[in-house]
Amino acid sequence: EYMDSLNNLSKKGKKIPVVLMETEDSYDGVDCVRVDYRYAFYGLACHLLEIGRRHIAYLGCPPDAPMHDSCMEGFRKALGEYGCRQGEEYLANGGYTVLDGYNAMEALFERGPVIDGVVCANDQVASGALQTCNERSIPIPQSIAIAGFGGVALSIVTTPSISTMIAPRYKLGSTAAKLLFERIDGYHEESRTVVLKPHLAIRGSTLKSAVKKLDMMFAE
Repeated sequence: EYMDSLNNLSKKGKKIPVVLMETEDSYDGVDCVRVDYRYAFYGLACHLLEIGRRHIAYLGCPPDAPMHDSCMEGFRKALGEYGCRQGEEYLANGGYTVLDGYNAMEALFERGPVIDGVVCANDQVASGALQTCNERSIPIPQSIAIAGFGGVALSIVTTPSISTMIAPRYKLGSTAAKLLFERIDGYHEESRTVVLKPHLAIRGSTLKSAVKKLDMMFAE
């Protein structure tokens, strides 16, 4: 119903164009621009596997989030290619905040599985997981490597800094504007979905030798 209402927005008899950001699919008459979540979480898991981690937990987004299935598919695809089969005790679906990450990591430790790597729903969750490890005097990344998603400023100022998939924010915005102007000018009638790939920034939370640096937050 909400999508139908967006598609039917009008003013003075003229349809108001809409471009969605960060939803999984386009809808009839409504364009969409989003990050390739499957690629992002596949890449994060591959990075941990490539540095030798084999007991990797996943602190995911809420099950009802639009990108939940794509993120999980990417994560599991990477593990499958390396012959790793993690059970449910390695999975924790929560939220997107620092506190969510902190509590999810605590829950994992309470369950007791051997963990040497963690892929997190975003950088905020990763920083919360990092804090849990710091309080337990667990060295990062020597004992547990932690990776996040998004490339927010918080991921740079933690100790150690957090390895992350940086979302192409500038490209997301400029592409959405381009689609919007084209629809205003009547160039397109069919719905379009543009999927953009993030890029991996390797930092101290996964590789001890990584240099802590300020990545270009608006890099494509």
